[in-house]
Amino acid sequence: MTQVIGFDAKETIRIGTNGSRYSYPLGVSVEVFDFNKFKEQYEQAIKTINKEYSIENRRKVYSFQYFAKLYGIDDGIGVKKPTNEFIKTLIQP
Repeated sequence: MTQVIGFDAKETIRIGTNGSRYSYPLGVSVEVFDFNKFKEQYEQAIKTINKEYSIENRRKVYSFQYFAKLYGIDDGIGVKKPTNEFIKTLIQP
């Protein structure tokens, strides 16, 4: 049985090759069946990534934008590696 459902979305704007503007919602959702297990794995994933990238553990939750600011990259391209590693660590059985 589901214990927690979380979601986030934002408006995304793209300019087509012909100059036309496209606006649409872009979102993600998560369904958690065992919240205590998820919380433990999340905390371990945060500690693992923070240790690997020499980030002091000051928060319980880190956003993608936080990592982008930390690395000085506004578009987030350079933070794909740590965020992808975080997700892989989080979803390990």
